[in-house]
Amino acid sequence: MPRTFVALLALLISAIASAEVVEKGLFANDNHDAPLLLASERVPAKLGTLFGFRFLPEPDWDQSRPLQVVVQHPPMPPLGHEASGWTQYLQPGQPNTVVWEFEFQEELLPGEWVIFLMQDDEPLFMERFEVILLPEAQFL
Repeated sequence: MPRTFVALLALLISAIASAEVVEKGLFANDNHDAPLLLASERVPAKLGTLFGFRFLPEPDWDQSRPLQVVVQHPPMPPLGHEASGWTQYLQPGQPNTVVWEFEFQEELLPGEWVIFLMQDDEPLFMERFEVILLPEAQFL
């Protein structure tokens, strides 16, 4: 995805989303109330690492509609796809967490990773991360 498109999407998100991101970085697990281990935009490329963000939903968000999570990442072998995604449902009245977990060796790709949260194809949030290879990660 070209940087220009990402910049335009960021402008749209800021105009649409009045909810807020309250935490961003490395999380202990993928539960909605998972503890934040480290607030950071730099992420070590290590199996088992979970990174993402926590947000407070607006009270009027329709909790019956699913949220779409799209993760833009460097080309991933073997097919070279540059985005992954899944459906997630809103936990009403509480902070919600959106995370990516490095589960497979081929996912350990350095570079820019961007996590988008969307509802009905409308962007709600976009958070950027820089994935770094070990041992550089010791400098987080």
